[in-house]
Amino acid sequence: ADGVLRANAEKVWELLCQLRAAQERMHQEGSVFGAQRS
Repeated sequence: ADGVLRANAEKVWELLCQLRAAQERMHQEGSVFGAQRS
């Protein structure tokens, strides 16, 4: 059961990291678009 919990936590952590990376990418693209617009 402990191994399952740990594997689950790793998956969640991986998802969080991917989400954060995607948000940062979107933010960077957004600021680039904003700079082009102005």
